[in-house]
Amino acid sequence: PEERQQLEVLSKLSELARRQQQVNERLRELQTALAAAEDEEERDKIRRELKRLEEEQRTMVTQMDEVQQRMDTLPQDREMRQAGEQLQEAREDMRNISESLQEEQVSQALAAGSRAQENLEELKDEFKESTSSQFSESMRQVRDAARELAENQRNISEELDRLQNEIAPTLDGSGTRQE
Repeated sequence: PEERQQLEVLSKLSELARRQQQVNERLRELQTALAAAEDEEERDKIRRELKRLEEEQRTMVTQMDEVQQRMDTLPQDREMRQAGEQLQEAREDMRNISESLQEEQVSQALAAGSRAQENLEELKDEFKESTSSQFSESMRQVRDAARELAENQRNISEELDRLQNEIAPTLDGSGTRQE
């Protein structure tokens, strides 16, 4: 169950990083378009698209909160606490994007978006590494247990063979076996 939760968190972090990258790319395009806009109608169209990106960013902040809640249910070691702090930084950057877009500060939104994306990518990579090292440790423990079970089974089998040879009657009924 814990591994499953970790994989869900990792999946959500990957999705958020990908979506933040898409928002950032769209912000760059809109920043260029806004600078090149020749009339008010064109600028209004761009502003509506920026408003839509602001809403998308708010949705992503809500999803970051859900990821944080999932992470809070996982065992808290030093790495997990650091991941939580880094997630909070990314969340704050994402919130700043929304505020900057609300104030039509596209360049500030883009800077915050780049920081958020960088934090998410780094967090995703660290979480993936942590998860994979925990998985590797679990697999090592399973292999060790399997080897131990195989050894025990071999010992039991040898003991059963020995006992069977000692107890088994001979065909002539004499009680002693001839090899």
